[in-house]
Amino acid sequence: MTSYSIDDLRRTIEAFFDAHPQIRSETTSRGVHLRVFRTQSGLPIGHEHQQTTMQGIWVRRDSVRLDRLKHLDWRLKTELDQHRATTDGVVGRNSNLESVDGFAGDALIYFRVKDPAEFSTIMGELLG
Repeated sequence: MTSYSIDDLRRTIEAFFDAHPQIRSETTSRGVHLRVFRTQSGLPIGHEHQQTTMQGIWVRRDSVRLDRLKHLDWRLKTELDQHRATTDGVVGRNSNLESVDGFAGDALIYFRVKDPAEFSTIMGELLG
């Protein structure tokens, strides 16, 4: 068990994104619940930073080798999930992602990150 609080984890993730030379922020003033970043190679990353029990990380399904990350808490999210969320009131894709180039209409993976090691594993896979 880790002694990291969710606030500590949030600050660690934010510091990583803000300092990494191969990642740039694309967040506008509308990034209240979700900050969006892009890698140097153009891959989008979403960070849901207002969660209180974990931190959400969104990536494109085709940007990671999921077999290397299957031990993490993740959910595959498709366009159909967004439709179901709209019509049935269930949890689907974050609607803020639809305005992000590279996220709209594509299959995404939502990671429920609970400690820095999990975040590091995801970023290691994403950045190669």
